[in-house]
Amino acid sequence: MLLPAWAGAIQVSDMTSAIPSNKAEVSIHVRNTEQRASLLSVSVTQVDSPYEGAHEVNTDGASLQFTPARVLLAAGQDQAVRFIYSGPKDERERYYKVTWKNALLGLADGGADSEKNGDVEFLTGIRTNLLVLPKRQRFAYAYRPGHLENRGNVSFQAIAYGPCREQGLGEVCKERYWIGPGYAVNFKTIDSSRNQDKVMLQRDGKFFDAEKDAPLGDA
Repeated sequence: MLLPAWAGAIQVSDMTSAIPSNKAEVSIHVRNTEQRASLLSVSVTQVDSPYEGAHEVNTDGASLQFTPARVLLAAGQDQAVRFIYSGPKDERERYYKVTWKNALLGLADGGADSEKNGDVEFLTGIRTNLLVLPKRQRFAYAYRPGHLENRGNVSFQAIAYGPCREQGLGEVCKERYWIGPGYAVNFKTIDSSRNQDKVMLQRDGKFFDAEKDAPLGDA
């Protein structure tokens, strides 16, 4: 979820980005990796979940602006797109899908995921996640060997690591997650049978070691 996203000529910095509770905006960087100019357009839809199968919802008064919505990128150019939230400041976390579409300008060559129109090649877009973290946070989690649960009202990043479950995977395996409120994960590649797995959680931009075997949190 944290790896760069690609769509033809476009590279987006993160699959999941978040506007922190103590800020009103975030910048997401996009890069044209092709050797010719690209016309980028951006659109946003509010959804009910950051996960697969999310459904579009009414904006319920929440307000998210972004700029630029359309920009011409030269070959190799990097552009920051600003997302600014001015909606309710409450205990609710909000989720958006950001769609990035680009059209390559100049002579188009063959491509399975493109449509050509003269000297313009329209490439298939990609979608990334944007979270607006609640202004009034309740951070809580439960961690036991091989299992991590979010019991609060704010998503967090987690890095789990420990001995690999299968010999062919190496000695130490690492897994990264964004875990939303009410969601839990079971580690897939880490052997937790000897209680040697560890987890680091991110809160307010800083990582700390998660404590095991008991739910922890604050109001």
